[in-house]
This record gives sequence, C-alpha cells and structure tokens, in this order.
Amino acid sequence: MKLYVTRHGETEYSLNNIVCGSSDCPLTEKGREQARVLSGDIIAKNLQIGIIYSSPLIRARETAEIIANAISVPLIIDNRLREQNYGAYEGNVKRDDPGLFKARQHFANRLCGGDSTLRLAQRVYNFLDEICRDTTMSIPLIVAHDCVCRMINTYFNEVTNEGYLGYKLGNCALAEYEF
Repeated sequence: MKLYVTRHGETEYSLNNIVCGSSDCPLTEKGREQARVLSGDIIAKNLQIGIIYSSPLIRARETAEIIANAISVPLIIDNRLREQNYGAYEGNVKRDDPGLFKARQHFANRLCGGDSTLRLAQRVYNFLDEICRDTTMSIPLIVAHDCVCRMINTYFNEVTNEGYLGYKLGNCALAEYEF
C-alpha cells in the first residue's frame, strides 16, 4: 500500500528562515496557492488518496483543509503529527543557526525546554505503526512539518544521523512511500 506525505505550505517563518517549531502561524497567500497546486497535482495524477491526516497546527491544518476540500476526502487531525517543539529556539533564531544545529545533533537533547528528537520519533513511529497495521485503510496523505516529514522518511528508509538532519521536503512537495 502507498502512503503520501507533504509538508505544509509557506509561512512567514519559513519565508524568513526562522525556527517555528510548535508555534502556531498561518500560511502566507503563497502557501495557500501551493496547497491548491498540490491539490490539482493529486487530481491530475489520479493518486486515489482516500483520507488525510494532519497536524493540529494551523499551517498544516489549513494546507490539509484546502487539499481535503479539493479532492473530497475526510480529514483527521492527529496531535502526534505536530512539529517538534524547539523550546527557546522558536521564533528567536534562523533555522541554520550553528547553536541549534549543534543541539539537534544530540537526539536526546530537549532543545532548551522543547522536545528531543527521540520523543518526536516515538510519537511519529507510534502513529505510523497504527496506520500501517490497518490493511483496510484508504490510501492516506499525511500533512505535517519539516521534522515530522524527516522522521517519516526514517521510518521507511535506512538513514544516517547526517542523512536525517539533511533531509528536507519542500513546502507542499509530495513524498511517496510503500508499506
């Protein structure tokens, strides 16, 4: 069975390369357009998506709602898909900040009051274990965030620590996995 994954559309945070994490921020107009374009691509490619799972954060939820409305499928919000909490780094540093990069290399590090990468892995893997066991499920699309998409990639592929940190799914880009 196939599973599709996309990252939410553009936000002011992503446009300005600022760490957003679990902070809630809306899509830009370009982000909404990216979601509409992705919806059109899903329809044009006849991907047969039957259900959408989304993070509760507004940028992912809004992206998911645009797609769900365009392709007429149900949308389920799941807290396990929310972005990693970056603690004190959120809204305060650029995504390429050397201090943040160093902190992220230590997967048990809670990022100054946020979530560790190991905690993120636990909740994302639990979610994937649950939906991948359901053999009666329609083809799902997951709408999530940078780190969640990165973690999903590790669930399906052999990835080094460097590969994990370097993986990037663009705004409203679509990844396909088999399970």
